[in-house]
Amino acid sequence: MTADFNHAVEIVKEYKDNDYLDFQARNLVEMAGNIVISYLLFTDSLRGEQFLAPANIFFKLAVADNAQRFEYVKNGKPEDLNNYR
Repeated sequence: MTADFNHAVEIVKEYKDNDYLDFQARNLVEMAGNIVISYLLFTDSLRGEQFLAPANIFFKLAVADNAQRFEYVKNGKPEDLNNYR
């Protein structure tokens, strides 16, 4: 997930378009949040086995969510903003 996040950031930055960055910011923030929460949940699971099942559930959902967001960023272009105006 971290590699896809870093790649998504580079894709958005490549365009050097602040409006496009603002448009994609939510996807990037959500991806980063999924990564951080996954790390925190797995860290908690080291303290107690009861935290492992919720960590696994969240992680699987986070992987799917990040994959969807990455594809949206990867296939997006600044010209797409006109469709939202």
